[in-house]
Amino acid sequence: MTRSRFAREKRSRRKAAFLCAAVFCVANALSGCARFDANDHPLLSTLGAFIPSTGRDVSQQAETLKYATIKLSLDGRGGLLVLSEQQPGVTYWQSSQSETVVLTRGYPSATAGLGHNLQMTRFDGLSPSPSSATPFVGALSRPRHYQVTRQWTSNDDNRTITRTADAVMRCDAETTKVALPLATLPLRACHEKLRWQGGGTTKSTYWIDPKDNRIWKGRTQLWPGGFDMTWEVARPWW
Repeated sequence: MTRSRFAREKRSRRKAAFLCAAVFCVANALSGCARFDANDHPLLSTLGAFIPSTGRDVSQQAETLKYATIKLSLDGRGGLLVLSEQQPGVTYWQSSQSETVVLTRGYPSATAGLGHNLQMTRFDGLSPSPSSATPFVGALSRPRHYQVTRQWTSNDDNRTITRTADAVMRCDAETTKVALPLATLPLRACHEKLRWQGGGTTKSTYWIDPKDNRIWKGRTQLWPGGFDMTWEVARPWW
């Protein structure tokens, strides 16, 4: 019994160390990894955290799981991801192959294990409090202007690139009913345009709950020429 418990704790420490190291630039401003024993998580320990799909409805799968889940697609490949690690403002979603996606307040901020990865994301001009559930605090009725700095590995020669973009986000005036895996919610579509220094423009859309400005769904290209990412919250983690 003691040896088994020690082994689980050792494996948990290794997993937490991997997750923290993989996204150090994202979580550096926060204090350490949350205490979460992935080896005691029945889904992670038996099936892994990634349930492949080919675009089919995953609602039934999500309904059977009692853990926080998102529906994720990267360049058309995806399925359900189960929450693997969490700390204030940051959630880690990891596949059984150790592919990791990180959301900071619901906004994509890093990846690991994908070959070409988003290494970090930094905002300037947005001022959410440490306890805020969203990067977009305040009224959605006016345009937001800010800067986004990202670091990634290039698609062609694996170089590390760091660039800053001037960002503007405008939200639709009215909500629309958006079908998510486990709910249909009235959300406002907010359209973000990033004009990257050195050339290139990327566009994203976030579907945001006007009651608390949480991001429930998103569609984005993470950097110029990078992969496309879409995600939808199935069972929320909050």
